[in-house]
Amino acid sequence: MPLTRLQNDKEAQINNDEVKNTSTMYFLRQRDIQINMAIMVYIWCVCSINSSILSYSVVDLPGDIYKNTFGSTLAEITATICATFIYANLQAEKTFVISFCLAIFGGFLVVTSGEIYADLMPAFVILAKLGLSSANLASQIAQVELFPTLFCATSLGICSFASNLATIVAPYLA
Repeated sequence: MPLTRLQNDKEAQINNDEVKNTSTMYFLRQRDIQINMAIMVYIWCVCSINSSILSYSVVDLPGDIYKNTFGSTLAEITATICATFIYANLQAEKTFVISFCLAIFGGFLVVTSGEIYADLMPAFVILAKLGLSSANLASQIAQVELFPTLFCATSLGICSFASNLATIVAPYLA
C-alpha cells in the first residue's frame, strides 16, 4: 500500500471546534495516518536493526579495521548526500525503493559472494550500509510530508521509540 501524502489544505480546514480535538488520539484515529504510521515504524525498525547489524559486522570484516570503519563512515556521508538529491527529485516512495534495492543487492553479495571474494567483502557491506543509510535519512525527511504539522513531532518520537526498541534485538541477530 503506498504512503498517503497528506495535504496541507486538510490542516487548514481544521476549524476552531476541531482545534480543541488535536490530541494524539485525534490523529491516530484517522485511517491515512494509521497506515502511514505503520509503514514508517516498519521502515524505521528495518533500517535501525540492519544498520546496527552491519555496524557490528564491520569489526569482523577482513582487512584493517580502521579502513573498514572509514569506509563505513564514508558510506553514511555519501548516503546522506545521495538520499537528499534522490528524495528532492523522486519523492519518498521511489527513494525507499532505490535505497532498499541497494541494501538488498549489497546483502545479496555478502551472502553469495562474500566468502569467494573475501577482499571485496568490505565493499559489499559498505554498499548495503549505503542503501540502509539512504533509507533511514529518507524516512526522517518523509515524516514531515506524511503527517500533519501538529502530529509530526509525535510521529517522529513514536518511530524513534519503536526503532530503538527493535534495535535491542540486533546484537542477538548479529
